[in-house]
Amino acid sequence: MRALNALARRTLAARPLRSILTIVGIALGVGGLVAALVLNAGLDAAAEQSAHDQLGRADLRVAAFLESGLSPASVAAMTTTPGVAVVAPELDQRTYPAPDPLAGSGLPVPVTVIGVDPEPDAALHDRPLARGSLLPADGGNVALVSVALARANGLV
Repeated sequence: MRALNALARRTLAARPLRSILTIVGIALGVGGLVAALVLNAGLDAAAEQSAHDQLGRADLRVAAFLESGLSPASVAAMTTTPGVAVVAPELDQRTYPAPDPLAGSGLPVPVTVIGVDPEPDAALHDRPLARGSLLPADGGNVALVSVALARANGLV
């Protein structure tokens, strides 16, 4: 074993440039692998969070192809299907708020408006509040808005 160690040291000393380039190459390879693994973990976490934001605790999401949404018969069929615990209808639309006439030309930043039935929605989505109260079960003209949208429009 001593002879092999001595031979390895002599070979490294005889070709110092090759030895340094080999060490640098190995270090770059390991660094690249670690960077790829960290990036992959970050992308997985972002995808998981995005799916959780969209689906909540749902195992399945059924979407309509038409703008009018699913028919009441379709919703009733899903509600009566064995094994289905919660059916939470949701309508969403990306739109622009009414423009401020004093703001000049151009469209305001778009917002996504989501309409939900509060009771079944609460079983699937956690909607933490910064201020205010939850959506009432009986409906009404109420809305939950993001903190950023509330600040931008001077809402309390």
